[in-house]
Amino acid sequence: MPTTRHKDLIPAEDTFSQNLEHTLRHSITTGAFTLPLTVVAAALAWAAPQWDRAELWMGFMAALALTYMLMELNNRQQLLRIRSRMVSSTFLLTLTACLWLHGISTIFLPAIALVAMYFLLFHAYQEPMASGRVFYAFMVLAIALLWLPQLVFLVPLLLFSLIVQLRSFSWRTFFAALLGVLVPLAYFAAWALWQGAFPDMLMPLFSLQPTLPTLQTFTLWQMVNAGWLLFLTLLALIHYYRTNFNDKIRVRMFFYIIIEVEVMLWAGLVFYPQSFDAFFLLLLVNTAPLTAHYFTLARGRWLMTAWFVFNILLLVFLGLYNYGLIPQIPR
Repeated sequence: MPTTRHKDLIPAEDTFSQNLEHTLRHSITTGAFTLPLTVVAAALAWAAPQWDRAELWMGFMAALALTYMLMELNNRQQLLRIRSRMVSSTFLLTLTACLWLHGISTIFLPAIALVAMYFLLFHAYQEPMASGRVFYAFMVLAIALLWLPQLVFLVPLLLFSLIVQLRSFSWRTFFAALLGVLVPLAYFAAWALWQGAFPDMLMPLFSLQPTLPTLQTFTLWQMVNAGWLLFLTLLALIHYYRTNFNDKIRVRMFFYIIIEVEVMLWAGLVFYPQSFDAFFLLLLVNTAPLTAHYFTLARGRWLMTAWFVFNILLLVFLGLYNYGLIPQIPR
């Protein structure tokens, strides 16, 4: 009678976790001190240009709010199969390298609205009485439209997600989504009418003519940062579609929604270059779960660890470039 070796009885996921042990990548991606150390490094980077600038520290507070929201989204929906703070750490670290996004501005509002919308929509997964959550999710999106009207293209996309991924579409959720979009816009229109600036304040909501991009549309530093983020996103997407069978069906559906939104945000960045900063921040938020999934769960012990360290060094190089500490590269 053949004997069964002990290692053959170990579940595949446990074997994967054991293979990750004692590597630098595993220590960083699952370490309890990764996020606190990232916060400290981010605070030092935020203070580097001028430590007494109030708008920088207000921007840092907004970044911490987004970091906390991403951490809670990961914890509640279990986007990663192992205990990790990489979703929030990845976002804060990449944002730290982007100096021009450090000051407080209204572009943080659509980013916060995006994460809040995910909170509400993901809780509507296969929920028979999801009208309330759908209403609030689309209401949050409509509030973001007031600062970034191009996000209106997410409305049909998310209705499609209610049908296919979340499987909670009905006439009730359809009208809840419609009302969620219309209520904030109606309040804003009434306020604009009261202020006597109805046409001027509502015109941006309907001026959505895209711009055909050319090489002269974007500056060099915009192309450098967008190219780096696009490269990282493509790697994460390839990894996810190759390994998503390891995730639960529920988590898979959530990632499919994130990926669909990702494609729409990249289209917004390309065709609306005047809103580059807002779309780039949204992409940093939306890409964080994908890149965290890639660096945390990708197989490969020493080779993947070397690649992980190389990407950290590449991010440091990008940060130095954005901080103007590499003068040989024209800006």
